Amino acid sequence: MQRRIIAVACGTLACASLTALTACFDSSSSGKATPTSFTVSGVAASGTPLVGAVVTLTDSTGATVQSSPTDASGKFSLTTAGTAPFVLTTAFNDVDGAPAILSSVLAPLFTGATATVTANLNPLTSLVTQRVLGMVPTAAPTAAQLTAAKVTSAAIVAAEQDVATALQPAYTALNIPAASTTDPIGAAYQANATDPVDNLFTLARFNVHAGQVAVGTDTARAVVSIPATGAISAPVPAAAASSIAALNAGPTTTAIQNVIVVVGENQTFDAVFGAYQPPASQTVKNLLSQGIINADGTPGPNFTLAAQSQGVGGSTYTINPTRGAAYATLPQPELIGVLNSQLQAQGGVPDPRTPATRSTRRTR
Repeated sequence: MQRRIIAVACGTLACASLTALTACFDSSSSGKATPTSFTVSGVAASGTPLVGAVVTLTDSTGATVQSSPTDASGKFSLTTAGTAPFVLTTAFNDVDGAPAILSSVLAPLFTGATATVTANLNPLTSLVTQRVLGMVPTAAPTAAQLTAAKVTSAAIVAAEQDVATALQPAYTALNIPAASTTDPIGAAYQANATDPVDNLFTLARFNVHAGQVAVGTDTARAVVSIPATGAISAPVPAAAASSIAALNAGPTTTAIQNVIVVVGENQTFDAVFGAYQPPASQTVKNLLSQGIINADGTPGPNFTLAAQSQGVGGSTYTINPTRGAAYATLPQPELIGVLNSQLQAQGGVPDPRTPATRSTRRTR
């Protein structure tokens, strides 16, 4: 198992087991041996690489160092000589569109003059870091926050185990090797479809700032809660694990879980999809399917259904007034918000760009 530190020397420790590897990290607030300088590098991604993002490293004193912008693969690198523990942060937009922070945490004990540290930033590392810090960071943490969190190697390992236990059924369903999930911060990671962890980020819905992971679809969908503090919910249910496995085996190049239709301003559904013809196995209720128009846009057998009726007046406002007789011709819209050449408002005047004899047969 790869750990976060590749030290020049590890004393008499034989880092061949989890216990021995953990000993390569500083587990107290004193006795740190920090090299003159060391390099931290990794990949920042959330299912796709974070391109042009700046990663900030904060040490225990609150001092910060920033990386150059990440490259097209989300890779970054920075050199520092700060004092452990360290937290790395970078801004991103979460799955729900909210501004959020990807984070990673390190508590190494260096025993040589130089060292190389691997630290990825992705949704898994962020859930781990939030558990270690006991909070959801909204920016680089302060020295006081790091001191209060008591960041140690043992705390990091415990948080990694908490997250792994909750998501293990999904890991198993997607055949993700233990080396990628036991230590997501220091493991080899690439932000592309060939990486099993990145595939997980594509198939599941990680809401980092909310501490939630949604796995599966439809009735098999389950949400696992991994908060910064408090109890973690039960592991991913078997049905949800089977569902994500089915998504992974599906024919689509990427798993499509949601379809979003963006309709332009002042455009109705029928104006955009009125003549849409769905595949044989699907149906849609639009102007064409209701016989109001033909496929070429000409009036259909039920064209009269599109007649625009006048509303019967009342004393109170309603969005669904009683229908009266149909308009002989539709009223012209007014030039509300339109200015003339003298920049005078033309509201209250019929818009001459629209004929006064328009048919009453209109789309909804």
